[in-house]
Amino acid sequence: MILERLSASDLASHEQESADWKCYGTNASISFPRFGNGPENFSHFCVRLTWEDIEVIVEAMAAKGHEGAMRVQNALRLADAVKSVS
Repeated sequence: MILERLSASDLASHEQESADWKCYGTNASISFPRFGNGPENFSHFCVRLTWEDIEVIVEAMAAKGHEGAMRVQNALRLADAVKSVS
């Protein structure tokens, strides 16, 4: 995942990639330690997502035609159908 700080000035914009995922309870989080450059170095950021957040993201990406997101939706529908039969 990429965390990006948006700024009116391209000089103040910054992005950082991280794969530091953790899952706990009903949440997933990804950490972005020491986000920022030089004097713009802000302390540790973390993005937290619930399953509902992920479902919204998958739905939005599927609506835009993202094949992976559409496969996830199909797999979830198939799992629901199998669950309702058994």
